Amino acid sequence: MIDPRRFLPLLAGVGLFVAVHQVLDAVPLLAQADLATPTGRVRLVTILWSRSAVLLVADIFLIAAAIGLGHRWFQAGLSRIHLAGGVLLLLAVPILLVSAGGMVSSVGGAGIGMFRVTMARALFGLGVTGCGALVGWRALSGGTGRAVGG
Repeated sequence: MIDPRRFLPLLAGVGLFVAVHQVLDAVPLLAQADLATPTGRVRLVTILWSRSAVLLVADIFLIAAAIGLGHRWFQAGLSRIHLAGGVLLLLAVPILLVSAGGMVSSVGGAGIGMFRVTMARALFGLGVTGCGALVGWRALSGGTGRAVGG
């Protein structure tokens, strides 16, 4: 059997490494983003969304380690990150919807179907992930902003 005293810090370390790696990969994308145009906003969101699966796995690693280790400061920090992330993701939904609506007339022919599917997936993913982040915040903090348990 794996000793949790050794496994959980390793799990936290891997989760932190992957999360930092993904954030550092996103920084150049944010610097190059053209947020003044609908096309730039849609492009940025879809590129960032395509990288989100790895970040979600890192998040699960970090949550499991925080709960398993029982560190209140770790849980409190994660709860605040989840609150901020959830709010940002849910705010991105109407922004993406308006931006995609502004672009739809420029997408023509056979590409319109793929554009609609891509936007539907991105909007659904942002909404579900944003709600999931708020559920994570609530679970980690009890909705108070302070860690529960321990």
